[in-house]
Amino acid sequence: MSVSLSLSILYLICLLIRCLANALPESTTVLVNHRIAVEESVQDVKTHYRRIVDPWAQNLGLKFQDIEVHEEKFIKKEMVWKSSDAKLTLTTLSELEPSPISSPLDPRFTWLAGALQSVFGEDVIVAPVLEGGGLSSIHDKDGGY
Repeated sequence: MSVSLSLSILYLICLLIRCLANALPESTTVLVNHRIAVEESVQDVKTHYRRIVDPWAQNLGLKFQDIEVHEEKFIKKEMVWKSSDAKLTLTTLSELEPSPISSPLDPRFTWLAGALQSVFGEDVIVAPVLEGGGLSSIHDKDGGY
């Protein structure tokens, strides 16, 4: 996460510096999609951005604000650094936390292990696995199997 995040932020900073030094373009937009590790959170990513952008923004005289924008169906959260000459806004389009870690003691896992062992034999070891992507966690918020 940190390598791609740092490169994305550096690219964004370079684009913004170019905007300050030149009249064109008037605005620049960069979309960054994060895969957050299971041991981290959305807030960890935001904290990482702050740690990278704050020193640079202070050198340009940009002041920081946390803003909540109330849209029709959701609340959009923005981190804004601005001055009279420039503005940098980081907006979260969605804040989906990483998939929760499921317990191998969960009754659903025990049922699955029992079914697999009854088919393939008692000596089969059934162990949980971490799947990347998190798409199924969008619909399965209780963290089960």
